[in-house]
Amino acid sequence: MKFTALFIIALTATCALGFKASSKATMQLGSAMKVLESTGWGQVAIAFVELQTELGGPLDELGQAFKSLLSDLNFKISTEARDYAEQLAEHKEIEREINGRIKAANMDIGIATHKLDNWLYPHKAELEQAIINDNALIVTTKANMEIATAERAAEQAWYEEQIIEHNLALEALDDCLVLLNDLKNPSPTLVQVTKARNSVKKTMRMLKSLNSKYAPLMQALIKLAQNFADQGILDKIMNKMVEVQENLRDSLITMANDNDAQLSTFNTYMAVCANTILEAEHRIVINTEDLLNTDNTIAETEQFRTNREADLATAHLDFETETGRWDKITTIHLDLMAQLNDELGAVNDCIDVFTSFSASPELMGSMNQ
Repeated sequence: MKFTALFIIALTATCALGFKASSKATMQLGSAMKVLESTGWGQVAIAFVELQTELGGPLDELGQAFKSLLSDLNFKISTEARDYAEQLAEHKEIEREINGRIKAANMDIGIATHKLDNWLYPHKAELEQAIINDNALIVTTKANMEIATAERAAEQAWYEEQIIEHNLALEALDDCLVLLNDLKNPSPTLVQVTKARNSVKKTMRMLKSLNSKYAPLMQALIKLAQNFADQGILDKIMNKMVEVQENLRDSLITMANDNDAQLSTFNTYMAVCANTILEAEHRIVINTEDLLNTDNTIAETEQFRTNREADLATAHLDFETETGRWDKITTIHLDLMAQLNDELGAVNDCIDVFTSFSASPELMGSMNQ
């Protein structure tokens, strides 16, 4: 061992310097050297002994020298402790800063995620569905308007056809009444009878095409068309024709009113449909603009969250780096403090050796010559 070699060197040096020690003194010195050998400062102590004997100085100065070393070690220990405390405070401040970044990043990520999941994404889906619904509403409304227009055209055509047929029936009845009235002469001519018969047949066709409710009258006209001789029947038929004329005129008024009501309903319906389309188109414009803004906000929020996730990863990496750096500093500090404390203990041991070592007068005299 290194200290064993130093111990042998020290003994050799002692003999070379003329130490005339008794065997008991030599044993005491050897015991002291063994104590020094077990410490980290043994080499230093032995070197001091060698130096002191070479210079011829008193051994009690060695104790004083080691006390100075003890003071230096205590100063180093306190300085290291102070430096470590300052570095620890700096480390804690760095940790607080990094933890603050981590907390802020987590908060921003949470807020962005909540905003996306609970507002932006649902709102985007609602707007897209609203636009789809309004487009479908426009298509359906236009189709209904086409159907209503076709129905209204059919109703109008039927109405106009009925007007024509009613007017033709009224004209036929007027002609028939004139001809039947001519048959009231005592002896109608063959031409008058023929005209009346033809007029009755025409009127029968007209009434048949209008309404089946005139069936009784038609039966009477058929009977009348066979024989115009019965003046009583002729009067009844003519009266009935006048009644039918009144009914036809009332029917014209009723149909005109119904047609006006249908036209008003149609116009109202078409106006409502047109307004429905305008409102739907307006909503589509607004919702489309809102959707565009929402998409932009979603993109910005997602990018913000991505950036903050990157910041969070960087902060975690910085925390790991700082932790590693501090672990190394702590390891170095603990190793240094252990070494200094070992040295402090060794120096104390050396001091104890020098203060407890007692040499014979002959040895002391030889060492102090």
